[in-house]
Amino acid sequence: MDTNELAATLAKLVGLIETERAENMKFRQEARAKFAVLEAGQAGLEAGQAEIRTELKVISARLDEQRQTINAMIPTRLAAVPGHEERRAS
Repeated sequence: MDTNELAATLAKLVGLIETERAENMKFRQEARAKFAVLEAGQAGLEAGQAEIRTELKVISARLDEQRQTINAMIPTRLAAVPGHEERRAS
């Protein structure tokens, strides 16, 4: 191989390396853009989860209030049933 052939081969290799480098840079930019979209989506999901947790706490508090109300009413309702005390004593 003479110097001209080596120079041509070297130029071809440099061209291939530059092409690969450009494609790699493009791929990295696209990956960064997609990652940014994923991060934004994750932030939205986290906000939604926080909202759901808040709503669940509200629902839980309402259910506790209803449970307390019903539990407080049970003795009164039982006492209102005719013959309840007689059944209870026997």
